[in-house]
Amino acid sequence: MTIMTRAQFWERHDAICKALHREYFGAYVKEFRIRAPAHLIPMCREALAAGDMHMNSPFTSLKDWDQADYITRGNPFLQSALKANGEGWSPSVNICLLKEAARQQIEREDNADAH
Repeated sequence: MTIMTRAQFWERHDAICKALHREYFGAYVKEFRIRAPAHLIPMCREALAAGDMHMNSPFTSLKDWDQADYITRGNPFLQSALKANGEGWSPSVNICLLKEAARQQIEREDNADAH
């Protein structure tokens, strides 16, 4: 597995950079094939189209993301990888994983439509 550790994430000088955030959480999304709930994808697409890169209110709420915690919380392999890399599962980690999953799903759909 080639996922950076939490310590490596914070050691990087650009740790608050959107690209690094996507790289960090995106690696988990790809490795464990995490998918955001289908009902959130249209709301996320609308948020992104409006320039809301964080996909927050008024498009989605924390409740929307928190209610989908079963997707990441229930995966023992993901839990082990998070722990092995110095990360732990938390509601905020869940939201980062699911939002990155939504971004990747939307990008895949957009690329498929373009071809």
